[in-house]
Amino acid sequence: MNNVMTVGNSYTTSLIIAKTPREVFAAVLDPRSWWSEGIQGDTAKVGDEFRHRYQDVHFCRLRVTQVVPDKLVEWLVVENSFNFVADKTEWVGTTVSFVITEVQDGTELRFTHHGLVPEYECYDACSQGWNFYIGESLYGLVATGQGQPNAEGTARTAAERDLGRSGRFSTGFMTDAAPDVVVEAILDARGWWSRSIEGSTNSRGDEFTFEVAGVHWCRIRLADVVPGKQVVWDVLDARIEGLDDQREWIGTRIVFDVAAEDGGSVVTLTHIGLQSDLECYEQCSTAWQHLMSDSLRTLIATGQGHPYP
Repeated sequence: MNNVMTVGNSYTTSLIIAKTPREVFAAVLDPRSWWSEGIQGDTAKVGDEFRHRYQDVHFCRLRVTQVVPDKLVEWLVVENSFNFVADKTEWVGTTVSFVITEVQDGTELRFTHHGLVPEYECYDACSQGWNFYIGESLYGLVATGQGQPNAEGTARTAAERDLGRSGRFSTGFMTDAAPDVVVEAILDARGWWSRSIEGSTNSRGDEFTFEVAGVHWCRIRLADVVPGKQVVWDVLDARIEGLDDQREWIGTRIVFDVAAEDGGSVVTLTHIGLQSDLECYEQCSTAWQHLMSDSLRTLIATGQGHPYP
């Protein structure tokens, strides 16, 4: 059973689950299994901090403020950024509570996002998200052992699809490396994208070509480099075999944003113009996710990426 209501004008929902309070409590402490697989940081003890990011749409940093075994978990939103509302910090200072109570039919879980009110511009999208992640994903994790968290770059709600894939694709990761180190790694495209790249990839105005024979070829100009902050590529020409329109990448822009955070860096790739209705979207977005989260991240961490031959 799932009831959505307001408490003091804040969003809340409650579930009755035929499981013990201990089982519900354990699931709440594991948000990677019901909210986002990409959550980074510890989530189980008072004082733990963790980060949630969905593409370039939403980023937040939360602190665990209360943990009472089998009864209560509470988070404080310390930092927040939305890309679709005027006040990007709407969640900052709000709290998220999970109150767990044993009842006749099992366990009641009452979830409240204190401060998430209908007056907020983000309310419709955020309440839709909580409806799914609490009412379906967390419920499923407790009831069956299988939640439905969003994987990197993968939408679970209509709002996520609409906000995250409106004319662009974005994905990213966090690393312990300093921003200057990250930008230098991005510029070493042979080290993480393809060993067969031809041309210079280091300075503004440089042009280079990428090719996987019989699959994909493109010519790119390095439009801008801001040390420690950003790299921008413009796609001048492209051909993707097997598509009705093999030139889908032409005129698109690929932006790597790097921001210092907690002694390391947040790295975000945004492919502007790679929109969800393009025939190449699934293939290309999957490739970018692999190249960013596996190859570039590994190059930064170990000095050895996993580029195409």
